[in-house]
Amino acid sequence: MKIKNFILYLLVLCATLRFDVYSLNAQNCNELWLQEAKLKLDTFLVSYRPQRGLIYSDSISLIIKSNSLENCDESYWINYYRGELLEFDNRNQEALEIYYALSSKAKELQKWELFVSVQISIARVMETISRGDDCLRYLNIAKEYIQNKQLWNLVAFYSVRMSSYERIFNSLDSAKLHAQIAVNYGIKYNVPRQIADGYFLLGTLTSNIDTAYYLMQQSYKQFLVNKNYYSASAQAMNIYKKIRNSKLSNQSLPWLDSVSKYIVFIKGHNYLYHNLLQRYSEEISENYLKNNKLDSAIHYLKRSKEHLNQSIINVNQNEVTQAEKDY
Repeated sequence: MKIKNFILYLLVLCATLRFDVYSLNAQNCNELWLQEAKLKLDTFLVSYRPQRGLIYSDSISLIIKSNSLENCDESYWINYYRGELLEFDNRNQEALEIYYALSSKAKELQKWELFVSVQISIARVMETISRGDDCLRYLNIAKEYIQNKQLWNLVAFYSVRMSSYERIFNSLDSAKLHAQIAVNYGIKYNVPRQIADGYFLLGTLTSNIDTAYYLMQQSYKQFLVNKNYYSASAQAMNIYKKIRNSKLSNQSLPWLDSVSKYIVFIKGHNYLYHNLLQRYSEEISENYLKNNKLDSAIHYLKRSKEHLNQSIINVNQNEVTQAEKDY
């Protein structure tokens, strides 16, 4: 009986070893295309093209699965970037499902940079759906691991989200401090997304019109460097509205022209695109009305209402809650 058990043990051991060799052959995590795919998805995020990025992500995910490469380091990041793209496309439930699964996996494998990035992204979703306590809880987790694991390259990302949290839920002074840290660390570690967002927050939070104008322009320029034409157009609109009734009003109209210049480069026509066009059309309508051009004013007012109808979205709180329960 003992001999039979020993033979059975040997057979199982041989089968296991053979499977491990097969797995090693099938799973080559050093594939160059994996690294290229990760970089490509990052460019979709930096330039804010969630819809195109998701199409690319779908095709890459199929290739990863068919080649059994799901457990490669780049594959984890590709999945994380997919979560961000879903989030930016207002598909928060799907994004959270990815984030929660990755959070557990990254912690298990001690992939701390990925783990912290996921916590910050979950916090961003919580801010979006106005759950301030949960937002702060995930940001505090991120802060703890950034300090303990010395992940200084993630300070800019954390600081942008912390600034945004403080701006909405707590202290404007603290929000300004975190925004400045985001810019400083974004420049130091060459993180273009956080540089643009940091300047954006600083411009929003600054009361002095001259300083705010400078900071908002810095954000606008960085968005253009990132080829993020949606955010550049939106920031041009923000600058126009900021200075049109100030001592800088003579510089306002060219910023409205900048909106029309770059809005045509926006490829994904999602709810944010329509919201931007709604605001732009409304401003054009008002300008025509001031100049007694009633027909043109009515035309752009109708366009504004059309885009408003296409920009209305609802965050499904129940779906987000269910994603948490599943986690």
